[in-house]
Amino acid sequence: VVLGGDVGGAGATGAATNNSFGNGVMPMETTPIYNHLPMKGYKLFDSGIDKKGLGKVLQKIREFNDSDVISNATDSRQRQLKPNESIDLLNSLSNTLATTNRYHSSTVSNAELNTLSKMITAWGASHSFPALDLARMTVLHPDAAREDRRGYWEEVLNGALDTCLGLGSEGMGKEVAVPMLTM
Repeated sequence: VVLGGDVGGAGATGAATNNSFGNGVMPMETTPIYNHLPMKGYKLFDSGIDKKGLGKVLQKIREFNDSDVISNATDSRQRQLKPNESIDLLNSLSNTLATTNRYHSSTVSNAELNTLSKMITAWGASHSFPALDLARMTVLHPDAAREDRRGYWEEVLNGALDTCLGLGSEGMGKEVAVPMLTM
């Protein structure tokens, strides 16, 4: 026990009783210092909402849409998007998303959202990640996130979660992108 007014060290008088160090000074309890906690700021994940980022996502969607896995699927739900109509809708959606200074006056059509939903709910885990990335950017648009579109977003989320559950524990290691984008 330390005598005096100094908490955690030798008292003002320097008098102390028995302790584990044998030098008369009591050890101070130290608070651990963390490098990353608590956060000093916040993380913002809006990257990709520019022409270049969206172009890469659309390029990957076109690549998957033209792949043998999608075009030769036996299940009609998993077949590729209609060549011109759906790709044009995705191009229109990407143009709307890239023009962030016009969000207050631009709209996202139901057809654009339905095309996005089809890719998320029907394509397999190895092909749906660019659609999930596009959905992540789309939900930031005020028109796409309107209250009356709640059912659409619930369907998209359920489709993404079903894809994750369908991977099983061993599939989660292979297809990391889908579970990460679903969080």
